[in-house]
Amino acid sequence: IERPSVSLLSFSNTHKKTASRPLERAVFEKKEENLPLLSNTKGAKIGTFFHKLLEKLLFSGSYEDKDLLEKEIKKSPFALWQDEIIALIDRVLVLDIDGFCLKDVDPACMIQEMEFLLKEEDAEWKGFADLVFFHNNHYYLIDWKMHLLENYEEETLKKVIKEFRYEEQASLYLKALSHCIDKTLFKGAYYVFVRGPRCIKLDI
Repeated sequence: IERPSVSLLSFSNTHKKTASRPLERAVFEKKEENLPLLSNTKGAKIGTFFHKLLEKLLFSGSYEDKDLLEKEIKKSPFALWQDEIIALIDRVLVLDIDGFCLKDVDPACMIQEMEFLLKEEDAEWKGFADLVFFHNNHYYLIDWKMHLLENYEEETLKKVIKEFRYEEQASLYLKALSHCIDKTLFKGAYYVFVRGPRCIKLDI
């Protein structure tokens, strides 16, 4: 049986095997009191939790309804940080994205966890874009990141973006999106570092 000539790859899983993560590892060596919000929670579980929390909140569009957030937080392993989580989510929703914020976007114009399959010469890439939306006659892409860093200054975020090759990831998203949207209407890929929170536009 011959091996297929085309391989099916996930950008996140493929790069996860080779990334050294020196920026994050250096942070964990410091004392806890010097770390940012939710500093004693790391790994995939906290990332998945925030992804799902943001997904449900954006789908509902009820940004001022704290009951939804409180309900989800209380049944999670992170109930101890309820006030901090709610305050953080509130800040994420008002981050500047090209002169507006997520609260300004109609939930009906959002697609969350948009699945894509991109075929190239020697590989097929599959994955999910966290959030794609249409606003002010343009398309935008948002990707949530849960890196725990010593600080969230622009230079630090640029180093993380380079280390994890996020511009390559965003380029794959755009290639996939170009098959179903008018590429000339695409205004940008914005990566939101939730713990900051900080939003940075990628050069693609």
